[in-house]
Amino acid sequence: MTRARDVADSSLAHIKTETFSGASIVSLNNIFSSSYDNYLFISTLSGNAAAGLRWRLRSGGSDISTSTYAWAVQNQGWTSSIAIGGSASDTAGEIGRVQGTDKATFNAYIKSPFLSELTFVDFHYVDVSRYGLGGSYNTNNTSYSGLSFFATSGTLSGVVKVYGYRD
Repeated sequence: MTRARDVADSSLAHIKTETFSGASIVSLNNIFSSSYDNYLFISTLSGNAAAGLRWRLRSGGSDISTSTYAWAVQNQGWTSSIAIGGSASDTAGEIGRVQGTDKATFNAYIKSPFLSELTFVDFHYVDVSRYGLGGSYNTNNTSYSGLSFFATSGTLSGVVKVYGYRD
């Protein structure tokens, strides 16, 4: 594992790789720290149902599930029109989609989760039926140590890699 002291400020440092199978929720604890300002999540996964992917910040090993998340997403189907959605007050943010057992991927850039300020997420995803992008944030000015993600229906299998970097 690359240590923060060994990496130039703008380089990516690998923090964690998590592999999961049949998970209703994937919780990543103690991944955010003062070593990095921002984080990149890269994931390849599948589910057992067509579903949205949601995220929550974690503190002390528990999800923050208050109505302090806002999100907006736009996606384009390969053979359909553009769809948009969002919420100004939700118990989780949006981060992508899975289309059943078909492989999907999402990348998310997470800004300032360990700092005591707003945490922003910029994401994009691709599955077998669409490409989407969006943004999400949590309105609390709190320091968080982890993040969970889950499907709105069914379970998830796959791998997520987490990298840290400085501004």
